[in-house]
Amino acid sequence: MKKEKIAISIDRPTREMVDAMVDGLTMRSRSQAIEFLISKGIEHQYIRDAVILIKGDHADTLLKTIEKKPLLSHQLEWLSTHGVQNVYVITGESASLQKIRELCDISQLRVKIVIDEKQAGTVPALSLARKELQRNFIVMLGDTLNRFDLTKMILFHLKHDRIATVGLISTPDPQHFSTVDLEGDKIVEFRKQGSDSHIIDAGIYIFKPSIFRQLAGKYLDRDVFPTLCHTNDIKGYFTFGKYSHMGK
Repeated sequence: MKKEKIAISIDRPTREMVDAMVDGLTMRSRSQAIEFLISKGIEHQYIRDAVILIKGDHADTLLKTIEKKPLLSHQLEWLSTHGVQNVYVITGESASLQKIRELCDISQLRVKIVIDEKQAGTVPALSLARKELQRNFIVMLGDTLNRFDLTKMILFHLKHDRIATVGLISTPDPQHFSTVDLEGDKIVEFRKQGSDSHIIDAGIYIFKPSIFRQLAGKYLDRDVFPTLCHTNDIKGYFTFGKYSHMGK
């Protein structure tokens, strides 16, 4: 791969630490050392974990065929394309569970099914994976099909350093969805159905682990997100691409 030359400024102590890595064997130059450190830093920050949430009563949605493949297969492949390695499917007991397990088993990702016995809402469901989610992570509602550049959304989330980033999309017919009021990329308010806004929640989010200290109530969109709006701990990101709501 062709490499580009760039000019950077660093302080003397940092330069000395970089130079100390140059041993003439595994690290042959200052440029190689800097490139190595940058790649390691990006790797540490980049998001590798994702959660798919869907109620047991709606779990058959994951098996709906789209372009000759189940919805769940599309979701897992899309996450994999953007660097995700670990996925937690949180759902209740259902007749579809065995087929869902089979799809998870053949995925190239590490997929774990977490059974939500109470099914009391998205907030308690997400809390079931709290121990596994120690770094920034993605949450996707299981009845949605998203196809956009998730990597850009991840970088947006890391840059703005908020507790939550919510994927948004504009629709000409928002009457069956909760809507969002924006000022730039600042989410001012989440509204119930029936507002004048045409901007809706696209069913995909990125969270810091500190979101678990904010989880209260039953639902992310009704209970958690409005609180984060008031403290300016949430950002909106337009997901320019394909979006389909496959739910009931």
